[in-house]
Amino acid sequence: MVADDDHLYALPFSGHTEVLYYNKDLAQTPPTTIAELLDRVAAGETFAQGTRFVDSYWGVGAYDGGIIDSRGRLLFGLGGFTNWLDFLAAARAMPGFMLDADPAVLQQAFIDGKAAYYVADSDEIPDLSAAIGADKLGVALLPSGPNGGVPRPFLGLDALAFSQVASEAEFSLALDLAQFLGGAQNQLFMATENLGSVPVNSQIRLTPSLPADTLTVARQTRSVEPILYANRQLWKDLNAGTTGFFDNYRQVSDGILTPRKMVEQATAAFNATYGMEPARHRTGRTLSQAAG
Repeated sequence: MVADDDHLYALPFSGHTEVLYYNKDLAQTPPTTIAELLDRVAAGETFAQGTRFVDSYWGVGAYDGGIIDSRGRLLFGLGGFTNWLDFLAAARAMPGFMLDADPAVLQQAFIDGKAAYYVADSDEIPDLSAAIGADKLGVALLPSGPNGGVPRPFLGLDALAFSQVASEAEFSLALDLAQFLGGAQNQLFMATENLGSVPVNSQIRLTPSLPADTLTVARQTRSVEPILYANRQLWKDLNAGTTGFFDNYRQVSDGILTPRKMVEQATAAFNATYGMEPARHRTGRTLSQAAG
């Protein structure tokens, strides 16, 4: 995420990703599958989920879908991606699903006890713990999909970068600080403080003595989707709205576009902009494996 084959552009500091929060006063245990989640919602519990692509991409993996395969071919039309969009579109019309593009609205609903479950980044653990009480806040893995499909939330990476205008002396001091912060002692301190982040220092062992929430986040990061440095331009384009992909994705959950229409438009846009062709057979599923 911070390097190509020739250069290192930053030093990783900590990782975080989306998890499933639950209010222990409203739900004794979290749902472990999407099917179980549907049963919980049907029984009267509320599930809060963001509709932006980055907030809900985890479900694409849960339905065994993807965006681009390892050869740079589009996976939109192979089922999993569309199946997740179908789920989001249907959920909007179902009582108990709280879907919104504004993360602040969903977070407040969870804090106010209006939602039993809430999908959000693990770095919210300190704030949520302070807001509703550590004894009430549950942190769990995202639910798996049909046939055991593994959720693939995006990996958030906090990294330390250096200014190009720094003097040699300033760079040396900054590098010393970065190496100190990334050292084993400070990384272990971060892990034990239950900040919702996991250390990137490979010398840190994640033992049962660490906070349970930290261990849950670490387990969730095993199936994350990193955005490779090689794909930075594609990611910048998507964020800039070059293909309209993010906006169209949101419109599906808003009921404006059908999943089929969104996939058709996305396939045409990616083909016209980048020359990407649809994959005819599943050969991979992740954005991170695609060569930018």
